[in-house]
Amino acid sequence: MARTAHPWYWDERNGWYVNKNGQRHFLGDHPPDAPEPRKIKGKWNPPEIIRQQFHAIMASAEPPVAKNSPTISSGLSLAVLFDKYLEWCLRHREKRTYDGYVWHLQRFCKHLKIATTLPALDLKPFHVNEWLDANPTWGQTYRRNAIASVKRAFVWGEEEGHIASNPLRKLKKPMAKRREHFIKPEDWERIRSCYPAGDPFRQFLEFCWETGARPFEARTIEARHVHLDKRLIAIPPAEAKGRKKWRIIRLEGRALEIVGACPRSGLLFVNRDGRRWTVSAINCRFIRLKGRLGVKHFAYAFRHSFANRLLIAGVCTFRYCLAQGFVTSPILADRLFMHVDEKIAKLSRSNSLTYTRYVDDITISGPFDLQTSGIPSVVEKLLEAAGFKINKSKVKFGQINRKAVILGIRQNKGYPDVSTDFFAETERRMRDLISLGQNLSFEGPFYTRSEIAGRLRYIFWVNPRRKKC
Repeated sequence: MARTAHPWYWDERNGWYVNKNGQRHFLGDHPPDAPEPRKIKGKWNPPEIIRQQFHAIMASAEPPVAKNSPTISSGLSLAVLFDKYLEWCLRHREKRTYDGYVWHLQRFCKHLKIATTLPALDLKPFHVNEWLDANPTWGQTYRRNAIASVKRAFVWGEEEGHIASNPLRKLKKPMAKRREHFIKPEDWERIRSCYPAGDPFRQFLEFCWETGARPFEARTIEARHVHLDKRLIAIPPAEAKGRKKWRIIRLEGRALEIVGACPRSGLLFVNRDGRRWTVSAINCRFIRLKGRLGVKHFAYAFRHSFANRLLIAGVCTFRYCLAQGFVTSPILADRLFMHVDEKIAKLSRSNSLTYTRYVDDITISGPFDLQTSGIPSVVEKLLEAAGFKINKSKVKFGQINRKAVILGIRQNKGYPDVSTDFFAETERRMRDLISLGQNLSFEGPFYTRSEIAGRLRYIFWVNPRRKKC
């Protein structure tokens, strides 16, 4: 028996909603003068204005279906559907995207062998899985991209009306695997020694190593992008990643020498035949390099290594600390802590502990006293081995049931809450502002009404059950 629709409250959005025929409908924000939302016998208590909107939506009729709507052909073959989708991609998507879809869809049709006669709606998930099983050397991310290419064609076909439904809707994709690989300076020396001076591929890799440019950027940079007088390469938004901002690549030292010796027209980096480096050609080079070094590197690892070197050297930090408030701080921290996270997480799992990290603040919790367990000293050694230093003044131990504060949050009667000091300081600022408005004593410093309102909103966001203030 289906459930009866009823308004429900979304705390994070401070709004009321209702589900009708599988669709979520917004009823309105919670009125500020209405009682606090709560459940009574399993149902929410919507205000009267929300209740009226709820009845209006439930009484509204479903949109009628047009009698003369075009019929959807169910006999469309798989090959025809793929051709229509690729024609659309050629006109509305970037060439790199189009080439990727062509690569995967052609290989899938070649494996299937009956793509020209098989109706698109008769394709089943096992057809795709058998194709993947026939290629056991494919990595997890490559398999994900292959599945995504086939599924995207069916999603597009359903959206455009070429097919009535998507038979691959329930086909699952594996998670993309992060390539957590860095090239150390000593590794770079061994890689460079494998190619003689002046080798086109060595120049390509040297440029990536010195500038941290993306492989796609290095492959497509042209002489018109180079400004030697300003020591930079400027790629316009229409050609840069994201298509929104100029991409600036600074040229210093060896990178400036390499670019200065490149041709004054056309592509900067080409192979011995004067052609652009392709993804396959670069990959083949690294496969042959693996036979000499025993390690499989890849082009994007040079960009990872560039960022890692700058962080360790303190170039992207302020006094060797991550600048708080910058949108890039969490990204840089995640990249730099990548290998340390693995080691600390492994240590935590082996001791039934929970490891969390917010930017550069580390928290480890468990069912026993960590202060006397020796775990902190092991963590400190792991961090020091990676080039980090612990701020002793921020090292704290405590018990959650005794209201230990973690990142400014504590547990209060089973619910998250701000620290006592934060709440007391907010109350003091409110009293101080009221006293100033009444021309009485003022302790200071002065905080605007908006600043205090922001602290209050944060308090109620962390713990909506607070009744004070």
